[in-house]
Amino acid sequence: MTSVPGETLFPMTFPTYATLGGLHIGDPHTLLWSAAREGRFDEVEASIRKLEVRTIRNHGAKSPEATHWIEVRAVVARIAGNHGLASQLWLAAARFHSSPPNRELRAARTCLDQAFHEWGNIEDDRVAASLAPTLRAMYHDDPSYRPDVPDAIDRRLLYMSIRGQG
Repeated sequence: MTSVPGETLFPMTFPTYATLGGLHIGDPHTLLWSAAREGRFDEVEASIRKLEVRTIRNHGAKSPEATHWIEVRAVVARIAGNHGLASQLWLAAARFHSSPPNRELRAARTCLDQAFHEWGNIEDDRVAASLAPTLRAMYHDDPSYRPDVPDAIDRRLLYMSIRGQG
């Protein structure tokens, strides 16, 4: 198991190797994290795109393997400091994991919790407010519903509203 780099709430399991163009390239994540930390985001995105296309061809667009690359993009967005995008991507991954036929509720919950964590770090109140309804709705639809999360969302929205008036 490889942990998501940097501060994170939950360890994520990533494949330990990949092949690209028939070549065994080992674990691509180490290279992606390193390039992202160096700010080479265009290069990282191009690499993810190549790996994702191959994965979709081999496993399908809504497969857990393809959804993994959405999660990788979310980690890269966090490294880039774009918590709004990271939250959006984690929400997308949670939707894919919770959809039939490959429904994986544990993975969906992990992604949802990551989305909430990133949402808490968003500095732009408009972005946070725009993601709040989806985040709240997905927690309400979660079979292991946590009422503390929607309450925390509401408290932050109220705080943003009060702060915006001052």
